[in-house]
Amino acid sequence: MALQYISDNVGNKTAVIIPIEEWNQLKERYPGIESFGEDIPQWQKDIVRYRRTLINEPGQLIPLDEFLREMQQEADEEI
Repeated sequence: MALQYISDNVGNKTAVIIPIEEWNQLKERYPGIESFGEDIPQWQKDIVRYRRTLINEPGQLIPLDEFLREMQQEADEEI
């Protein structure tokens, strides 16, 4: 697939362009791809955007295994 990327003024990729032939193939293979995401409620989109901002803040995210360990410890303490 010959993709072209569009970047902002600091080099962050903001969009992608795919050849129309390949887009048509994707539409055939995955019916409904054109409307993907349209039925997601705005409040869910807002949560995802907020969580994405946390990725760039040190200490805001922890590895999953650490999170699960902490949750198990809290559950054990409640018993």
